[in-house]
Amino acid sequence: MSISPFDFDWHVHTERSYCSETPLSIEHLRREAERKGLIGFAITDHSAHFYFPEKEAWRYPFIGDYSVFEKARERGNARVEEYLKDLGAFRGDGILSGIEVEAAVTGELILDEALARKFDVVIGAVHWLPGYKDAPQEEFERLFLENTMALLAHDIDILAHPTRVFRRSERPIPKYLYEPIVRRAAERGVSIEINSHSQRDPDIDFLRMCLDMGIKVAMSSDTHNIKELGEFSHQRAFFRELGIAESEMKDHIFTLDDLKNNPRHRRLDKCN
Repeated sequence: MSISPFDFDWHVHTERSYCSETPLSIEHLRREAERKGLIGFAITDHSAHFYFPEKEAWRYPFIGDYSVFEKARERGNARVEEYLKDLGAFRGDGILSGIEVEAAVTGELILDEALARKFDVVIGAVHWLPGYKDAPQEEFERLFLENTMALLAHDIDILAHPTRVFRRSERPIPKYLYEPIVRRAAERGVSIEINSHSQRDPDIDFLRMCLDMGIKVAMSSDTHNIKELGEFSHQRAFFRELGIAESEMKDHIFTLDDLKNNPRHRRLDKCN
């Protein structure tokens, strides 16, 4: 059980993600977590980085054409199984096995569904969409909403940086999209993270809507370098802006108990 709203980090990468800054081994992260007083964290490397070499992964061909993933499935599955085995050595030590997944535009996860069920935590994320830079804004918004809804249709636990794809593609963030996403996440029992890597995401209006609809938010650094682990100054600032004191946060923060008590959860009953 969490002692503080800020003692568990739900979104942490290792050197197995192409975007990480080395050294970023699990041992390295564990020592840093102990130093910072965290009770634990979830390792959530990118699923696509197990299926594709780096240059191909960053082009995201599997988002627009799911057959690209199907061709890489067997090779990638073996690497994901190895990853699960490695993470298994740390489970019960405050470290959860997790993965960050995307969905193709046709709705399928970029991860074998059978393997997804083996992780303690599954984070869904939109990182790229067809026409990332050149699609008309209206078309991009439609694709974004469809892709996000596809992720929420799967058995994910947390929706990562829900609007960051607009920031990264230098597009305005359409606030009319907040309500359908937040409502669907609430219906599905999916937490939404406050992500502090690169930019604060989502914004204060999105966060306020989450809390109004009873969604518990996950404290996520989206660690890509060791200094980011458990760095929640952005999250603290959000709650100050909302006028919520740390002593009042327990009803708003996603915790290990929330993960364990989720009636549709199929993994964490095996964890301490």
